[in-house]
Amino acid sequence: MPNPNRPGFPHSRFSRGELLVGGGSLLLFISFLMTWMSYEGLIAVGVVHGIGLLILLTWLGVVALSVVRSPLLRDQVSFPALPMTDAALFTVAGTVELACLILFYIQYHGGIGGYHRSADFGYVLALIGSVLTVAAGVVMVRAGHGALHEMPAPAAPPAPPPPPGPTAGSWWLGTNSPFVPPPPPTPPGPAAHAGLTAPSFAPPPPPPPGPAAPSVG
Repeated sequence: MPNPNRPGFPHSRFSRGELLVGGGSLLLFISFLMTWMSYEGLIAVGVVHGIGLLILLTWLGVVALSVVRSPLLRDQVSFPALPMTDAALFTVAGTVELACLILFYIQYHGGIGGYHRSADFGYVLALIGSVLTVAAGVVMVRAGHGALHEMPAPAAPPAPPPPPGPTAGSWWLGTNSPFVPPPPPTPPGPAAHAGLTAPSFAPPPPPPPGPAAPSVG
């Protein structure tokens, strides 16, 4: 006997709401293969008659949603955003199925030549399946799960950087300009290290002009 707690066992990954949806959808599918109302086995009607087609379309939507949200596909298949949660969708779908079944009974229970159709076993299965679908949505709502599988919320954008505050030196400058340190002082020469003043080397003045040399003639 398989261990339901063993990783990978499908049953261990389904919630109670998912199991109810699956059971209700299975009962409805079986009822589709049977007659819903008849008179002594004759003049039978089923899901393909009258408002039963709306029940069939609703069932297809429930099956498609439950399959996409199942643990087997929920991480592989992306599904567009819906106007309401999965729990609300299953509740509404099951209510629609149940209301259509009541209208179906009213429509086809009327007499035919003085005879009245009676509900067959397929109609009873359809009723149970629709009730289970409604119960699945109610269970999900009461359990606090808006969806069969809550998709991870998108990562929040990074917070904007804080506005620049007052920097060093701006309190006396009256502006928000960044503080610029003064340039480093010029390193002193060898004479300054010795405590002496560096001598200045001025060029000597040019010699005065001498007497003009006599011309030889």
